[in-house]
Amino acid sequence: MAQAQVSDLPRTTTAVPQPLAAPPTGRQPSSFRAVLAHRHCSFLLAASVLGRLPLGMLPVALILTAQTDGHSLATAGLLAALYGIAPAFGLPLLGRLADLRGLPLPCHLGAVTVAVSLSTLALAGTTDLPLAVVCAVLAGAGCPPLEGGLRSLWATLLPDDAHVRTAYALDATTQEIVYVAGPALAVAVATWLSPAAALAVAAAATLAGTLVFAAARPVRTWRAAPRRQDRLGALRPPALRSLLAALVFLGAVVGALDVAAIAAAGHQHAVWLAGTLPAAFAAAGLLGGGLFSRLQPATAPRHRHLLLLASCSPRPGCRCSPRSRLPHSWSWPSYRARCSCLC
Repeated sequence: MAQAQVSDLPRTTTAVPQPLAAPPTGRQPSSFRAVLAHRHCSFLLAASVLGRLPLGMLPVALILTAQTDGHSLATAGLLAALYGIAPAFGLPLLGRLADLRGLPLPCHLGAVTVAVSLSTLALAGTTDLPLAVVCAVLAGAGCPPLEGGLRSLWATLLPDDAHVRTAYALDATTQEIVYVAGPALAVAVATWLSPAAALAVAAAATLAGTLVFAAARPVRTWRAAPRRQDRLGALRPPALRSLLAALVFLGAVVGALDVAAIAAAGHQHAVWLAGTLPAAFAAAGLLGGGLFSRLQPATAPRHRHLLLLASCSPRPGCRCSPRSRLPHSWSWPSYRARCSCLC
């Protein structure tokens, strides 16, 4: 989805500071509260998270439904994988529609597609495997463009670039709420009621969150910034293509965790593990996002920062102390000197 450039938008500050106005600064706000205090921000963020909640619920709910209907874990995992892959094909189409017609139409179209697909699965089950595959793919491909839509709106809702940067961090952090609450809610509903009920709850969350989001005035009035037609679109910069390739592997890890959690729950005869393990993984991401917003460096993170963070997970048997794994110096040679086993 094309996003309006932050630098292209009019700002509320003027060249000459007014006596009663605080002088503008380039510092990033110290907390997310500065972003949420602006009009519409907290409302739109909450509606977006509610509409995205099925992204965390459905992989677990699909696997539990398929197993209840007698399918193997491999077949159940395939249904969840198809659901996870489908948004990569559906969201670009809905985003292009948003560029042409605004946000409400693709949001409504996607929400109806998801609700109909999940309702069909809840009523018919997964006994008819071809029908289940079609419904899972449509439910994934029809995911409403809530995340991309919200990120396109931040620059129109906030007064300066510093607030917008914090809003992006806030959006990415609250995304983890979807993967904390989603699996736990799916397992709870499936245990207390049935896996079909978990699918119905996911359909209701999609409809409710999307309708509330699309009814907000900033969503109804937003229009994409004019841009030159490009076949590759946002993938034109080589760095973005590399980032996308890296995220594919990260997504594979996250997707495999849902299947592994259900397998572990069956092996340990502990149903609660199916939702707790993915939720704990996402809760750590939520904590990390909050810490990043408070402790990020003044300049953009560099490749050595990522290498250091990726190296901080010790291998079994590592004898390095936490102090040696987190040196004060960010340089890679000093890290090698402190940590002999390269954990």
